[in-house]
Amino acid sequence: MNITFNLPEGVDPNNVEIKHEKNAYHMKYKTETKDEKDGVSFSSSSYGYFSRSFPFEIKNPHAEVKENKLFFSFDRGEDTSDLKSIPIKNGNSKEKIVTNKKETDSNTSCSSGKCQHCGK
Repeated sequence: MNITFNLPEGVDPNNVEIKHEKNAYHMKYKTETKDEKDGVSFSSSSYGYFSRSFPFEIKNPHAEVKENKLFFSFDRGEDTSDLKSIPIKNGNSKEKIVTNKKETDSNTSCSSGKCQHCGK
């Protein structure tokens, strides 16, 4: 499966981080704008986040950022493998490996005991 995502203008490919879980991927990026006028420097940063989940496992993921676009490809599989890392290639630069960390949020999880999400 191949997915192309257009990055907003001003995103440095080195400021793109991609992680994946068994059936979802998450992308974070940072944009920076710098300007100097009349001897005064102005700088601003903003962050973006995109996530998508599937009803199947993501296998053999590969991500590459080129010409302000993210190209993400993977094979469709079962929900049986462990988390893996995704190689990211930024044009002609060295390959960068992003390590996945399983992120959990107790505020959105209903489990045994008092749930902070639903109050049960």
